[in-house]
Amino acid sequence: MWSENELIYLQDNYHLKTVRVISKEMGRPLQAVMSKAHRLGISDLVIQKLLRSGKKAEALARKKAGGSYCPFLTTRFGFETPGYQPLYTGR
Repeated sequence: MWSENELIYLQDNYHLKTVRVISKEMGRPLQAVMSKAHRLGISDLVIQKLLRSGKKAEALARKKAGGSYCPFLTTRFGFETPGYQPLYTGR
């Protein structure tokens, strides 16, 4: 079970430190840190780049989009268009 302080620490430092450093500091396995970051939605590389460059509002807007960006989403009619893929598909 993750405590509230651990979750806050992970969200604040995931884009600043490597996963290995965070896992050693928290005393958690590497895979657990990566899995929790994925579940929190902070493991997206584009979001990390935005946070590193100081564009927190843009990163939060991208995170709230409800999924990950996919360059080719196939619609039910067979057309491929770029857009956001919902979190519940493709798993």
